[in-house]
Amino acid sequence: LNEIEIQKGDFIYLYTDGVIEHKNMHGEEFGMGRFLETLSITKMKSIQEQIDSVIAALRNFMDGAPIKDDISMFVFELDPSWAKFAEGYNEGLRSLRDKNFIGAVDKFKESLLMIPSFFGLHYQTALSYFYIKDFNVAKENIDKFLNHKPKDTRGLKLAIKIYEALKLEKEVIQFTKRLNEKH
Repeated sequence: LNEIEIQKGDFIYLYTDGVIEHKNMHGEEFGMGRFLETLSITKMKSIQEQIDSVIAALRNFMDGAPIKDDISMFVFELDPSWAKFAEGYNEGLRSLRDKNFIGAVDKFKESLLMIPSFFGLHYQTALSYFYIKDFNVAKENIDKFLNHKPKDTRGLKLAIKIYEALKLEKEVIQFTKRLNEKH
């Protein structure tokens, strides 16, 4: 398994083999070299212009040869805000693992400000607040998480612990029922 580290602003190119294996009238393949050369020339252009350039280069290369395979290409750019979010989220997870719960809360709060729609983060935040015994804030976060993932087993188990700590027995019974319905 090979791993590469991607940075903000990097592009990820996904393409079918038809992009590089199409042949011209002489039986020569477009190939990886021409593909990479086209991308290198257009790297400062928009994603759409990059795709259009690859397709234009391929069509020019094929010079009327028949299309015998699909030609599909997707390009993703790593948005800088996602990179910063992922960095903060991962730092929060490391802090949580290292039992630095205050550090975890800080990183998770920063990450939530960047991308508030990432609801899985509310679980991690609730867990961190639970460990520092701020049960009211833990409750707020686990409630947000369970509003979006109402059947999540780990979320329900954490909710039970939080609500027990707050001595909210009626809600503990409700969460326990929901958890038992899953099994």
